[in-house]
Amino acid sequence: MDVKVDNKPHVIGIGASAGGLEALSQFVAGLPLDLGCIYVVAQHMSPTHRSMMADILSRETRLPVRELADGERPQPDVIYIIPPGTNLVFKDECFVLSQASPEISPKPSINILFQSMADEFEERAIGIILSGTGSDGTRGLRAIKSAGGITFVQIPESAKYDGMPRSAIDACVADRIVSPDQIGRELERLVRFPGMLPNLESGEQRPAELSDLFERVRLRTKIDFSSYKLSTVQRRLQRRMAATNTGTLAEYLSKTDSDPDELDALAKETLISVTEFFRDKDAFRALERHTREIVGRKLPGEEIRVWVVGCATGEEAYSLAIMFSELISERGIGSRLQVFATDIDNNAMSVARRGIYNQTAMAEMPQEYVSKYFIPCGNGFEPTKELRDCVTFARQDVNVDPPFLRLDLVTCRNVMIYFNSDLQAKVLSILRYSLREDGLLFLGRSETVTQQEAMFASVDRRARIFRPRGQSRPITMGKLVRGQLKVPKHEPRNPDRSNERIFLNALADQFGPAMLIDSGCRILHSHGPVSRFIHFPTGTPEMNLAQLIVPEFSNEILTTMHRARRRQASSYSRKRRIASLDKQVWRLAVHPVGQQAEADTFLVVFERSAQTDAANAVREAESQDGSEVFPDDELASTREHLQTLMEEMAASNEEMQALNEEVQAANEELQASNEELEASNEELQATNEELVSVNEESLIKSAELSAINSDFEGVYNTIDFPIMVFDPELFLKRANGAAVKTYDLPLSASGMHIGRLKLPAFLDNIDKSLTAALTEQRKESFQITFGKRTFQVFVTPSMSLTGTPLSVVLVVVDHTDLVEAQEQIRESQERLLSIMNHSTSAVSLKDAAGRYEFINMRFEELFGITAEQVIGKTDQQLFSRDIAQLLRSRDLEVMGQLSAIQHLEEMVFPTSKVWLDSVRFPIFDSNGVVRAVCSQSTDVTMKHHAEEQLRLAAKVFDRAGEAITITDSSGNIITVNDSFCRITGYSHQEVIGKNPRFLQSGKHGKDFYDAMWRSLIEQGCWQGEIFNRRKNGEIYPEWLTVNSVRDENGSVVNYVAIFSDISAIKSSQRRIEFLATHDELTGIPNRSLLMDRLKHAVAQAKRQKTKLAVLFIDLDNFKVINDSLGHDVGDQLLKQATERLKHCVRDSDTLARLGGDEFVAVLTDVSLEKVNSVASRIVDFLGASFSINDKSLFVSASMGISVFPDDGEDSLTLLKHADTAMYRAKERGRNQYQFFADEMKVIALQRLTLETGLRLALETNSFRMCYQPQVDILTGEVVGAEALLRWRDPNLGEVSPAHFIPIAESCGLIGAIGETVFTMVLEQIAFWRDKGLTVPRIAINVSAHQLRDAGFAAKVGSWLDNSGISSELIGIELTESALMERIDMVKEMLTSFDGMGMKVSIDDFGTGYSSLSYLKKLPIHELKIDRSFVDGIALERDDRSIAKAIIDMSRALGMRVVAEGVESEDQLGVLKEEGCDMVQGYLFHRPLSPEAFAKVIESGGKSSRKPPKR
Repeated sequence: MDVKVDNKPHVIGIGASAGGLEALSQFVAGLPLDLGCIYVVAQHMSPTHRSMMADILSRETRLPVRELADGERPQPDVIYIIPPGTNLVFKDECFVLSQASPEISPKPSINILFQSMADEFEERAIGIILSGTGSDGTRGLRAIKSAGGITFVQIPESAKYDGMPRSAIDACVADRIVSPDQIGRELERLVRFPGMLPNLESGEQRPAELSDLFERVRLRTKIDFSSYKLSTVQRRLQRRMAATNTGTLAEYLSKTDSDPDELDALAKETLISVTEFFRDKDAFRALERHTREIVGRKLPGEEIRVWVVGCATGEEAYSLAIMFSELISERGIGSRLQVFATDIDNNAMSVARRGIYNQTAMAEMPQEYVSKYFIPCGNGFEPTKELRDCVTFARQDVNVDPPFLRLDLVTCRNVMIYFNSDLQAKVLSILRYSLREDGLLFLGRSETVTQQEAMFASVDRRARIFRPRGQSRPITMGKLVRGQLKVPKHEPRNPDRSNERIFLNALADQFGPAMLIDSGCRILHSHGPVSRFIHFPTGTPEMNLAQLIVPEFSNEILTTMHRARRRQASSYSRKRRIASLDKQVWRLAVHPVGQQAEADTFLVVFERSAQTDAANAVREAESQDGSEVFPDDELASTREHLQTLMEEMAASNEEMQALNEEVQAANEELQASNEELEASNEELQATNEELVSVNEESLIKSAELSAINSDFEGVYNTIDFPIMVFDPELFLKRANGAAVKTYDLPLSASGMHIGRLKLPAFLDNIDKSLTAALTEQRKESFQITFGKRTFQVFVTPSMSLTGTPLSVVLVVVDHTDLVEAQEQIRESQERLLSIMNHSTSAVSLKDAAGRYEFINMRFEELFGITAEQVIGKTDQQLFSRDIAQLLRSRDLEVMGQLSAIQHLEEMVFPTSKVWLDSVRFPIFDSNGVVRAVCSQSTDVTMKHHAEEQLRLAAKVFDRAGEAITITDSSGNIITVNDSFCRITGYSHQEVIGKNPRFLQSGKHGKDFYDAMWRSLIEQGCWQGEIFNRRKNGEIYPEWLTVNSVRDENGSVVNYVAIFSDISAIKSSQRRIEFLATHDELTGIPNRSLLMDRLKHAVAQAKRQKTKLAVLFIDLDNFKVINDSLGHDVGDQLLKQATERLKHCVRDSDTLARLGGDEFVAVLTDVSLEKVNSVASRIVDFLGASFSINDKSLFVSASMGISVFPDDGEDSLTLLKHADTAMYRAKERGRNQYQFFADEMKVIALQRLTLETGLRLALETNSFRMCYQPQVDILTGEVVGAEALLRWRDPNLGEVSPAHFIPIAESCGLIGAIGETVFTMVLEQIAFWRDKGLTVPRIAINVSAHQLRDAGFAAKVGSWLDNSGISSELIGIELTESALMERIDMVKEMLTSFDGMGMKVSIDDFGTGYSSLSYLKKLPIHELKIDRSFVDGIALERDDRSIAKAIIDMSRALGMRVVAEGVESEDQLGVLKEEGCDMVQGYLFHRPLSPEAFAKVIESGGKSSRKPPKR
């Protein structure tokens, strides 16, 4: 006995999506190190990002983790990761990668991986689903499970996202449901289980333990696995043994003794109930073509019968029902479809009966079928009632239970692959017995009809579609009865059979023994004493006549049959002496007797020759014994025989070669079948004994039936309405007493034709109805009115089991009273319905369960739904959750209190809100139980709204901010609100009944009040501003509105006055008017009033021909004070400066503040001397110290002056020229004034041109970068460079940075230009790096204006991140002046640069406000000696001393020093002598283009000194 050993590794596929990383980490951490399995991880990932999955999982396990490659052959104990954006399949046990389609997601596809594993590795495939959303992997697990593999699913509660695990569990494709950290332990148990199960495929006797186990399972589950393929059962058994930690069959049997539920688990493990809709679409398309013929043959009303064997969860049954429904609908016939779906798996059957399928199961279903045949149900779909009614589910064991009959189609897909050959043959014979002659058999891809080829012919071998052939044979089902029955000694005689036997024996005596054979010489039937001509050899018996016939005819039978088949006529063999029959002479006669669809049949008759022929035969034999020559006819016959044999052998040789292996296998199967036949024989004997008992029981039943018949007769005659039964010829068979009495039938009426019966006139044509009912085989019921009586006539045909009409029953019921009562009820209902439908209340009636039974028309209008939509439904199905709960709670309250209850209810709909006054009362049945609840609801929305408005109006009246007074038609006060008392000072009691004229202030005359009353009379209202008097005598302005209220006749009944105190509004209005023209801080005119006064002054100067001066004043250093000391100090300084300016100008002059620290003074009718005097005074006054918060602060004034008409003749020109002159004053050192000159126009124009050019350069990217190398003074290597911005304008030519940088700073473009510089430098560095060049640090100049941006450091960081350039390659260069503005903010920003790894340099050190304090406080790494000191360093002692001091200080502070502008060897020598670190200048390199600089660093960074070019 062999032991099954499988050394091939298991392939484990792991699928995960969202939240899968955590689950994967737990899974790999729990994997054994030497399990010998191949692991493949399919994690949904973005295809555009590099996967870090391998690195992450490597930290959790010692197993190798790597990304797999296309074409790689997997190795055991390695975890492979599928690359992002690709799908994986296996081919020849190697990886095959393919790019996933962009429109298909997710990627990689878990379904594709699992399906490939199932196809390639079958039972060695293991699928695992972990955390994730969606349903990817469910179809793949189904494929693995169908192939015999194992499936694991993560416990949904432990998953971060449970969509994928729950989808697999809902689809019933999960073998194990465990947490990720336990999966490794389960895998080890399955893979390393010793599995010492014997290999019984060689035909050895199975162990007694295994047979015992099969019997236990059969008794427990009614499922017999003994005829299943042992390899399949052993694999499943081995898994259960692994799960229960049992090593041998004996131990496992002991386990089932203590835990009988284990037998259920084994049965569930062994059954593979996996299917899907329209599985194998190509096969279904082929089946549809052939089933179209089945539907085409059906007559209207004829039934189409389909049997689905092994339906599992029902998808295939519904698929076939849909296919046939489509074909029936397409043909337009009224055929009825009946699909029988059976299985032995109760769990799968429960799913099928429930009929709810999730989204994953419906994925392969065409969308048009989903919408037509299914309806949504929760998270899935269920079949429509029409489709569900076509399919009947039942548990059936095809091996034991009786089959369905007269079937047009039987599908048995992927069921027989688990059966052994004997059971396959038996099942095929059962299916053949079930099918009609023109029916079809539909098998799975791996199934054939090899075991019963004689019963089926191939229709489409590729699609596995077969058609029956030959005659169906009776089948023997399984062992239905156990025990023994006594066999009776006598057999019932059958005269017909005896006569037939006598006749056949007489034919055999007259014409000789005969046998019926097919074209393969196989014996189909025999008659007569044929045993004299055949004998059975030892060994396995054969039914081939050529092998069984006596030797004298062994050659003759094949030759004669071949000749008869070729000629299609009777053929005779030569006469032969039969040694075993005392040398009698016989010959063979072969007659073609018929032709079936696939094979010919022949009748072989053994004929004995006459005596003369016998004598000739004796002589022939003697001559042959004497070795005489063959006669000519003998020779010809022999040649013909040889020719026939040669042809037969040529054909048979090929068949024998193909069938040789099948014969060997069939031999073993036949041997097993023989044993089964012996067992069946014993069962037949037991069955025969049982039939005797059944016969006795039948006699008892007959007696009981007779008694029942008597009871039936009694009941039949007790019925008080006529009943008559006619045979198919309409002869009366029987009639009850009521019929005899009512229609006065004679006692001899039985057997009379209906036409001879004297029936009432209204039944004159009843014979036609009876005939129609018999012909059409349908019931009929109709009503007949005869006179004042109404009769209901029922005609019911009775059919045999074969559909043959047996009789027809006529029943006539006089229900005149019932019809009259129904008519009265109908009229009453119509009256009641009319009353209810015309009621203004919404009326509804609901049963105790809350289902609507009636609603009236008002209910439909109120709720916007029709009665068809409501009847039979509950509030939960019709309304929102809140409304449904409210209505149901009201109904339950009525049912609980058993009395009427009234409520005021608010109903909130999506578009409206309704208030209902509802009365509900119970309706009781005859037993006093609440049967229904009636509701009457009146819409009181308008009434409720009016009440709400009244309450709201009262609240508004009392709480309004305006004073409200209501008077009668005579003007006497009826009521006032609280605001009236608050504004006027009078109480309610003081004003009620008085006329409002006591409030008059005396400021308005009679005409004013006359106009007010005229407006009230003519227009019904008056509105306006009025002055009234408070109780304390104070006069105040108010805004008053008076309206008259009239009744339906137009008469005034009331006056309503509403007023508000507008004193504050008046004050605010004056304040707003002042602020619109004056500066809020200083109180002097603002720009708006300034421009008005300036325009007026220019016009006046033009008329009077006088001069006018415009002074534009800007405070110097005000921003420093404002930013450092705060805005409150700056505001105080502006106020003091304003006061000083007021003292410098005349009262007739205008002083205005434009904003910030800018002022403008307009001096009218002045001379130039006066203008000079005022300007000098302003400069002196503003230059004096300001004392603010005990501090002395200093500012100065830069002032520009333009004079009318010399510098302009309009206000805008004068103001602009004064502004230009002010900037000239600032450029010349500030604290002074400048008159506008013509050359300033040129400067302003140049400034405007430069600004415009800069903006255009930014838009067109017209800037370029140059790079001046910085050289190590000792090695001569290029260790850095300064990035220098250059601009060439199309109109201005090359513009120096010294010109355009200040313009960019003043017009706000420096930020955009700075960003452009950074971008250009970073892109250039990236380009050099991609070329393989080693780029030194590049220093970029940063303006002080850029440092004022608090987010500048963050911007620089983002630019670096986006470019991918290391911050160590960038340096920041600042001027000393940039450090002096807001030192705290600058320190924070430079610290950020230092934290990024960038070096900070101070450019032009020593030329500005050099301070040692900021060198100590700020993170500065480098100082640059200005070229003004380097120029004279070799000649001037002071320059050398300054340079030496800078170098020594830098070295002491740990900073490096760079000397700018080095142009001679003498300068270089001094710098080297003083210890300078780096130099930069024309001696080494001029500013270079990017290409030239690339060549320098490409040459190794060595710099050769060159004389400067001037």
